[in-house]
Amino acid sequence: MGENGIHLAVIDEIDWLLSIQQSDDSIQHIKQLLESGDREGNSNLFCNYALKGGKVYKITGRGLRCVLPKTRFQILRMSHDDSGHFGFDKTYDLVSSQYWFKGMRLFVRKYVNNCLNCLYFKLPGGKRPGSLHPIPKTPVPFHTVHIDHLGPFVKTKAGKTQLFLIIDAFTKFILLYPVKSTKSKLAIKCLQDMIKVFGVPRRIICDHGRSFTSEEFREFCDHIQTKIHFSAVATPRGNGQVERYNRTVLDSLATMGADLDDDCWDENVHNVQLGLNGTLNRAVGVSPSEALMGFRVVSGGLLEPEDRTPLDVTEIRARMVAHTERYQASQKNRFDHPRLYQEAKSYCQNCEDRSERPKFWGTIGTR
Repeated sequence: MGENGIHLAVIDEIDWLLSIQQSDDSIQHIKQLLESGDREGNSNLFCNYALKGGKVYKITGRGLRCVLPKTRFQILRMSHDDSGHFGFDKTYDLVSSQYWFKGMRLFVRKYVNNCLNCLYFKLPGGKRPGSLHPIPKTPVPFHTVHIDHLGPFVKTKAGKTQLFLIIDAFTKFILLYPVKSTKSKLAIKCLQDMIKVFGVPRRIICDHGRSFTSEEFREFCDHIQTKIHFSAVATPRGNGQVERYNRTVLDSLATMGADLDDDCWDENVHNVQLGLNGTLNRAVGVSPSEALMGFRVVSGGLLEPEDRTPLDVTEIRARMVAHTERYQASQKNRFDHPRLYQEAKSYCQNCEDRSERPKFWGTIGTR
């Protein structure tokens, strides 16, 4: 009830989806046939659709998925724009884990490829020199963690200028901590917070930043009996786990904060962390939260999965080991050979003089 005694109607997402389906003639036709139970001449429909809670679902190999009529743009905004502006694989996995509509894969790919914020803020990928040497993974969560600082950013109202990242090498579960500086004591505090929940790591992989080479940091690692492994100087791929996440996190913060003041970047950190842990990671074949806990974390605004029963973590991790080995071999082969670029994708043209012109100029075209 409002301040003046007026009753306020609150519509949750389930009611919203139900009302949307009720306004779509094609969905209502399917619903009426399912409710009638008349399978004569409609056997194919009963094999492909199901009725649950008054809503029409598509029967897929991954379970029931809510059928979307004409609200696919809104679902994509929630799954892409509001969840970190991740690439096609993560966005498609997030949408297809809960919803279904005809031509979903192509629609999601076009949406992601033509997202203006992604085109403007994200850097294009390309072939890197040298060869890739994957680090063998110990199949134990938080046995090995990769750490790094990302920044500096514009100082927030809370005085934060850096982002401290911790990534579990096995499950790819990520923890993000906005911090005031790169001082060793702040990095140690973040690691202590992690240890309270996940235990002491046996190995830490990091670069030669001052915060990690200091006597204070070395003494801390000696105290908890954790070995430090430093990546080669001027070789970011030596700590490739965290370097790849750095780019993803930076892109997500830039795209999600396009409409915010520069000193408010820390407001989206929790959304980025939730999005990364709750979406598919190709390196392990599942989402990091499923790899670690047996279920996928859900961000606000998206439909709750029909089946929230925890999966068998032992079985998941056994599959992960085999999947990771195949993925590393595939990535090494891809990295060590020339890069092939895709055609018919949107792009932005770089400016000739960035000091005097906008970051990009001209029209959006295809190549």
